Amino acid sequence: MRKTIITLLITLMSAQFVCCSNGNDTQILQEEQAALQKSLKEKYPFLKLPADSITGSEALAPFFEKMRRLPQNRVVSIVHIGDSHIQADMMTEEVRLRLQKDFGNAGRGLIFPHRIARSNEPNNIQSSASGTWQQVSIISKNRLLEPGVATRAIFTADTSAAFNIAVKDYLFNRMTVLAPRGETFYDFCVSGDSGEKCFSAQSADNTFLFNNLCNTLSLKITPTADTQKEFRLNGIILQNDTANGILYHSMGTNGAHFGDYNNSPEFFHQLADLSADLIIISLGTNEGAARDITQQIVYDNALKMIENIRVKHPDTPILLTTPTHNFYQKKYINPRIKIVEEGLLRAAADAHCAVIDLYAAGGGNGSCRQWRAQRLLRADGVHFTEEGYRLQGDLIYNAIIDTYIKYAN
Repeated sequence: MRKTIITLLITLMSAQFVCCSNGNDTQILQEEQAALQKSLKEKYPFLKLPADSITGSEALAPFFEKMRRLPQNRVVSIVHIGDSHIQADMMTEEVRLRLQKDFGNAGRGLIFPHRIARSNEPNNIQSSASGTWQQVSIISKNRLLEPGVATRAIFTADTSAAFNIAVKDYLFNRMTVLAPRGETFYDFCVSGDSGEKCFSAQSADNTFLFNNLCNTLSLKITPTADTQKEFRLNGIILQNDTANGILYHSMGTNGAHFGDYNNSPEFFHQLADLSADLIIISLGTNEGAARDITQQIVYDNALKMIENIRVKHPDTPILLTTPTHNFYQKKYINPRIKIVEEGLLRAAADAHCAVIDLYAAGGGNGSCRQWRAQRLLRADGVHFTEEGYRLQGDLIYNAIIDTYIKYAN
């Protein structure tokens, strides 16, 4: 019900701007945050809400300033990177919905048809395909091609291949197709309510404008030369040009580690296509599943990923989040998540990044028992129910909006 109400509010406001987003009137934000905190305290007494804050928040000043200057800035772009917790998009959707309610909805952002890649996709995305498709992900070993910014790629040599995507709760009138170009790649055509537009693999043009706001799209392969052998999709960006506000991209792959990203140079290269004003990294759960993990390994891999991002984004603020406590082998308290937390806190401090310590805010050591007791954890003790993911999204939002209010005031 909460998600439905927030979604309806976003839909109603999609063509206008929310009053409190100019930074001069934060009273509404303060009242909403107070109501959220009251609800969290009553429903989840095991949380440690005083710990739900941003350490190193000064690093986020450029991002907060762009938020404060909406709608003059038109769009503020947030990129959220992670693992299976992010691929499911329930945590990130909660943050997206809340921020877009406050600051305006500029669109769904980056999407990927995970179902065509034979994996789970967000509940608000429905994809289907015809023809023969293959896939590669950021965790694939000995891969022949790089998956790119969505952490997955689908590709085909089938000249009859096509796919359709429907998006729930979001409307868009601009679609950007992230696909490699060159004489060996197929041309393709995109169709929507504006008709059909065909793209040459030799052209840098990759954007389709719809006449009206819509929520479906289709793409089909249309080879035009014998040199063309393949089509590859790295992702699709959906934007609502009729509205100012937040464009919240999220990407993650089940089982991903910091090291998987660090071994994928094309991911960092294509990250530039998202024009990020803030980059959030939510990794560490899979590191915490390794028996030989050390604080130094976590620290080194997180620092390396930050360095890889800063090659092309030296001035973009970066925000880390630590994972909440969990179980291993479904029933044992996992002591290694504390090691991960400590490594990430060190990396954030030394790299001058901001950090939200969800491990502490979620209740700290042993809190996974309370999360399980309230049915916030699934049977495996690692993944969360929808309520558990949305709770984490609320904690991230609460920390961000609390720090923004202090900045704007």
